[in-house]
Amino acid sequence: MAGKLVFSFALVLLAASAATARRAHANDFVNSYYSRQKVMESCLGRQYVRDENTKISAAREACRALPPRALIGTPNVPGDFNYEHTDDHLLEKPYFTQEMVRYLSERMMAKTSNATCVLRQLGYMDENDHILYENIVSNINALSVNDAELKADLIAGVNDCKAMAECLPLTKIAYPLTAALMRWSTWSKCKVSMVYQSCIKKDLRANAQEFELQGLGNFLSDYSDSAKMYAVVWARTVLDQGSDFLW
Repeated sequence: MAGKLVFSFALVLLAASAATARRAHANDFVNSYYSRQKVMESCLGRQYVRDENTKISAAREACRALPPRALIGTPNVPGDFNYEHTDDHLLEKPYFTQEMVRYLSERMMAKTSNATCVLRQLGYMDENDHILYENIVSNINALSVNDAELKADLIAGVNDCKAMAECLPLTKIAYPLTAALMRWSTWSKCKVSMVYQSCIKKDLRANAQEFELQGLGNFLSDYSDSAKMYAVVWARTVLDQGSDFLW
């Protein structure tokens, strides 16, 4: 019984810390989302960003209109603990009961099913859950931005992230996601980073007069000037932070 009470207390502490973390995460999310939107608007154009957000909203609405996956029952998920009275026979019951595990499984399947639906609506994934890289590249080529180097960088990013996502050992993943969604998640996170890098390089090209790249000598001689400028900015950031970036 003592062990069960300790477990219950630990769950309460976990819930409290999770609530605090959620508030901090919410603030970080708002700040990062706003910053991301501004970077995208400056780099790719405000109208493009608005059009993309509209497409995503429409895809989500289309998926919500589809018949939802029926959930198998609704378990009694534990809520707040009552410290004034606790029945011994309740303490002996496993916290993650069969009903709760089934409920969590069904919720997760519904969530992943909705995610794949949205990706199909956007034309980013086919019916076999394969990422349609050619559609993504076509969207980049169709950008109204008159910057060939930016488009080339974005396409290179798509291909680099594809190479990383396609080599994942998905038979060994320990997450409740399909292999396709795990691959998409990895590719998407990589792509966001590569888009930022491409946009930063675009901005650096516009401010090339601030860099005297002769100081590099033969270092990075195979790189383009924009890649060299990006490397210089990256090095300055790492050295200013004093972080051990290799581990």
